[in-house]
Amino acid sequence: MKIRTIIAGLLIVMLGTTTVSAQQHKKHDKKGAPECFYKPDSEKLKAMKIAYLTEKLDLTPAEAEKFWPVYNEFQTKKEVIFKELKTLKRATKQDEDVSDAKIEEILNKRIETKQKELNLEKEYLAKFKSVLPIQKVGEFYKAEENFKRELLRKMRDTPPPSPSTK
Repeated sequence: MKIRTIIAGLLIVMLGTTTVSAQQHKKHDKKGAPECFYKPDSEKLKAMKIAYLTEKLDLTPAEAEKFWPVYNEFQTKKEVIFKELKTLKRATKQDEDVSDAKIEEILNKRIETKQKELNLEKEYLAKFKSVLPIQKVGEFYKAEENFKRELLRKMRDTPPPSPSTK
């Protein structure tokens, strides 16, 4: 139990977790809503996810040493693909007067990017299986889904700050 706590702490420190400052609560998005409610601190989320996965996977020190570098590489590549998809999504929203050819081009690029995402999942499934027993690989995927569900539930259940707390 102590080793898991130490590993989680080290991972959080290694990620360079930043604390959320009071000034972030004063930022607002384009619609006037507090930014911190709609855009949680990505470093804080990463740290929370790593702590969650560490607890759920119950990795031995040897497994953790092999798993986390592969996981971090996987996450970095997933973020690149996510940004590509986000850019493509924004491209159709920015200009309402988009030609049919441009829409088709964007849709084709979107499908290609989603295929990249699927190929990445396949590639890293093999890598995860090479560093962890299959039972823990299965737990990893289940824990990732559960983390997303819990995070969305918390975000949904947390009301936005009232105007008097600005």
